[in-house]
Amino acid sequence: MRNPYFISFAIHFVLILTLVFWPAAKKPVLPPSQTIQIRFRAAAQAALPEAKAETEIPKPKKIEKPVPPGPKLVEKLKEPKKTPPKKEPPKGEPKEQPKQTTSPAPAQTPFGETVLENANFPYSYYLEQMLNKIDQAWENPVRSDLPLSTVIYFRIQKNGSVTDLQIEAPSGFSSFDNACRRAILSSDPFPPLPSDFIDLYLGIHLEFKQ
Repeated sequence: MRNPYFISFAIHFVLILTLVFWPAAKKPVLPPSQTIQIRFRAAAQAALPEAKAETEIPKPKKIEKPVPPGPKLVEKLKEPKKTPPKKEPPKGEPKEQPKQTTSPAPAQTPFGETVLENANFPYSYYLEQMLNKIDQAWENPVRSDLPLSTVIYFRIQKNGSVTDLQIEAPSGFSSFDNACRRAILSSDPFPPLPSDFIDLYLGIHLEFKQ
C-alpha cells in the first residue's frame, strides 16, 4: 500500500500545475477596425454641422430700384412761392384809416350824416364844437321845399386849419353847394386837434341837408 502522504502531495502538485499553465479567460475585445470606424463616424457626425455652416453661401440680396416720385410728391418738393414784401407808405405820409360813421346830427341842424376818415377818433366833444361853429356860419340861399343833399370833404390839421376842401357829392343846385362850402371856410380855423390824437389830420365827410 502506497504512502497516503505521497498521494496527497501528487494531487496538490497536479492542481498547482493546472492553475499555473491553464490559460486565463480573456475578455472579448472588439476588433480595432470596428472601434476606429465607430470613432470616425462619431467625429464625422460632430463635425458635420460645422462643415455645413462653413460651406453655406449667403444668398445675394435683392436690390430694389428707386421709384420715381409721383406728380403729387413733385409738387410738394417744389419750393414755395415767395410772396413779395408789402410796400409800406413812405414816412411822413398819413396811413389810410377805415371810415367810421358817427350818429346823425339833430333835426334842427342843416347836417346829415358825418363820416370820419379816421377810425381812432373817440373825441365826440370835438365834433360837437366843429358842427356848432359851422352851423353858426351856415346860410341857406335856396328857398324851396325840395330835399337837397350835398357832401363836403375836408381835412382838419393838427393846428385846426382846414385843407383839401372839395364838393364830394353835389346836390344839383350850385348855390346850395357853394353855401355849404362857404360855411366851412368861414369856420376856419377850428380848435386844435386833441394832443393825444396820433394821426396827422382828421378827414371828414360832412353832409348838408335841406
